[in-house]
Amino acid sequence: MVLEFLDSLFSFEMMGSEFGLGSIILSALFMLIGFVIARIVKVIFGKKFAPKMPEHTAKNVGKFLYYGIILIAFGVVITSQGIDLGGLVIAGGIFGVVMGFATQSVVSNLISGFF
Repeated sequence: MVLEFLDSLFSFEMMGSEFGLGSIILSALFMLIGFVIARIVKVIFGKKFAPKMPEHTAKNVGKFLYYGIILIAFGVVITSQGIDLGGLVIAGGIFGVVMGFATQSVVSNLISGFF
């Protein structure tokens, strides 16, 4: 009810989707919740699991968890606004295949150097 009222006060259209003040506030709230959850997970990881790992590994895993949760929250916010991420996912897949072919010889030489 309140969000519908805020949407009626201020709304605009961009990229084929209509955005209202209520939906923008709700998106900001979801992102804030995402940041809080990411911080909580990073702190729990730092207290429970990080002492059992090497220092640099624990630091990198903590960053990966933190930014991964924020990225998931951002994806949820974007899709909740009606923006389609299908093209971006396809482009990322193609980029991954290209990078795989490009680094194939480097990885092959690296592995053969170990054995």
